[in-house]
Amino acid sequence: MTRAYLNNNLKKQDAVIADMTEYIKLKPTDPESYERRGMYYMDFKDYKNALADFEREIALDSSKVNGYAYAAKITAITKDSKAGEIYFEKAAKVSDIDKEVLNILYAVYLSQQKRYDEAKVKFDVAIRDYQKKLMGDEMNEAGITYTNTKDYLFAIDAFYEAIFAAPKNINFRNNLGALYLLMKDYEQLKGNAENTLAVDNKNKTANSYMSAALKGLGKTKEAIPYEQKSK
Repeated sequence: MTRAYLNNNLKKQDAVIADMTEYIKLKPTDPESYERRGMYYMDFKDYKNALADFEREIALDSSKVNGYAYAAKITAITKDSKAGEIYFEKAAKVSDIDKEVLNILYAVYLSQQKRYDEAKVKFDVAIRDYQKKLMGDEMNEAGITYTNTKDYLFAIDAFYEAIFAAPKNINFRNNLGALYLLMKDYEQLKGNAENTLAVDNKNKTANSYMSAALKGLGKTKEAIPYEQKSK
């Protein structure tokens, strides 16, 4: 499995699959091995084999939530968003599955499918009842959902939680910046851009947001260096 990981970093697709296939021969009843190979197949856009591996993972251990989520994502790609939901519905019927994690992954799925109103309902429950189970990526997705449902205060809180979980993640910081720009809150946009540029002063988007913030505050001349840098 380790060699497969290294070969994946080297973009050696055939070697990755060959290594994982050999590993599965040694541990044919290990659901994690099928999940790992399925993820590699997904990266290579071999969706047919990826789905087969996630189906196998589910068959070996029906309580593992990730298999359903990955299978849903592939089905959304190859068919449509509604078709992918079948896997979440199937998972919900498993008595010993972690229903809280399932709800979070379902919310993320709906958000990524741009079904924000539906995603909001599930994020509301997750953040209210078991927020500690949401990781940075999931809080960021919650922020995107709340932004698109115009629940801006909830979106700000979600992005802050995401940034707190992963302070060096520039995307999380820029998503918060995009929200402040949408709200035309130029003071907050400026502060967020400053914090983002402190992490990466060459980031194009952060420089663009700093330029927009300064222009919004009437500081046109001060905005010029940031605008030039963003280009």
